[in-house]
Amino acid sequence: MISIVIPTHNRPKLLKKTIDELSYQTSLGFEVVIVDDGSYPKVESSIFQGLEDKISCHLIRNEVPKGGNYSRNLGIKRATGDFIAFLDDDDLFTHDKIEVIEAAISDSPEIDIFYHKARIVFDSYKINYESSPKSEFKYKDLLISNCIGGTPMVILRKSSMISVGMFNEDMPALQDYELWLRLAKNDYKFRYLDKPLTLYHYYLSESSVSKSNTKNDDAFALIHSIYAEDYNEFTQCELDEHVYWINRNYSHRCLLNNNIKSAIMYQYRNLVKSHSLKDLLRLVSICFGRKFNLFLRGYIK
Repeated sequence: MISIVIPTHNRPKLLKKTIDELSYQTSLGFEVVIVDDGSYPKVESSIFQGLEDKISCHLIRNEVPKGGNYSRNLGIKRATGDFIAFLDDDDLFTHDKIEVIEAAISDSPEIDIFYHKARIVFDSYKINYESSPKSEFKYKDLLISNCIGGTPMVILRKSSMISVGMFNEDMPALQDYELWLRLAKNDYKFRYLDKPLTLYHYYLSESSVSKSNTKNDDAFALIHSIYAEDYNEFTQCELDEHVYWINRNYSHRCLLNNNIKSAIMYQYRNLVKSHSLKDLLRLVSICFGRKFNLFLRGYIK
């Protein structure tokens, strides 16, 4: 069986939509574990109305907010399935996701982690595109960049996660990426599924939000410390690739916050290093604004 773990905090309407959509799964061989991370008002068991008569549903509550890492780990411990899928409270699974995953598990019983594409949806702009994870990778590729994706794009064997310590609760950000690194370093087996099975919904503000990158800075510093021996073996070219990915990560994050000036700065750093037409096009598209850049993002990988 597959367990779907959903951490949530103060987003009852989005959570309800996410739960309601699960009732349309073409296979009902799953359970749902909601971890209410100190929401006010608290999540009530009535959230499962329409679903609880079809599948097993569980609701856990942190009386005070403990964060996503703690909440996901709590959900992992409570889950009874052999495999765990993670779903954020503002995202959706395609209606055939559980059926596809069940078939993949049956076809490849030796695999510990399945990962797949996602469809990225910007509702306010009516723009969407598919993510592009690497179909195959080595541990060093993953050290260079997160070539897999986020938690809603990954289904993991519960015992494998527990054996490596689950999510690192000291990580201020990038906790999914750090867990993928730990699993890959310990030779757990990954398999790519070439189909978008998750819908990532982004709700964007039109005002500029100058959010600090401090959490990401601290998270990257912690990753570089944990995996220092591996990064020390990098060639200069591999280090450059890693820095390139970090700049792209920061540029996109700034763009989502409508902080165009900072997004341009990070993308310009990559252009100076690469001198590539693709990076020039990315920079120009940012200058034309967030909507234009997101429209082109599906074409410029």
